[in-house]
Amino acid sequence: MAYVEVQSGEIGDGKVGMVMVCRWCHKEITLIVTQEGYDAWNQGRGVFVQVAFPELTPAERELMISGTCGQCWNDIMGPEPD
Repeated sequence: MAYVEVQSGEIGDGKVGMVMVCRWCHKEITLIVTQEGYDAWNQGRGVFVQVAFPELTPAERELMISGTCGQCWNDIMGPEPD
């Protein structure tokens, strides 16, 4: 996996907190996801992040895929065309 996960742990009520680190700015970002989605994704069952974590924003899912936070993605890729 391309992301850097510093730690994860159950926080109760079927939720898991994951601390991710952007590979560019090294900012730590905490994502809260469902235990079910985390297990499906983390156990290598081939579940895409958008399926496992529909509750996350596209920027948060990108962090999990490429290790790039939303701000760094915008800085690297530039603004979206009109």
